[in-house]
Amino acid sequence: TVMVGMPGDVVPPYGVIDMKDIAYVAKRFGTTPSTPLWDPNADIDGSEKVDMRDISIVARNFGM
Repeated sequence: TVMVGMPGDVVPPYGVIDMKDIAYVAKRFGTTPSTPLWDPNADIDGSEKVDMRDISIVARNFGM
């Protein structure tokens, strides 16, 4: 099974990017693979750090 979604749609219910997705990524702000709370799904751009770029991607796709 292959799941295709919008960048930033990281928490259920899948299919819409909402405040739950923004909050999930924001809670992990500043994390890296070696820190607690790290989740690669929150690293939207794949930089191995959850930063403002990741939050801005989620925000840009908000409501989609």
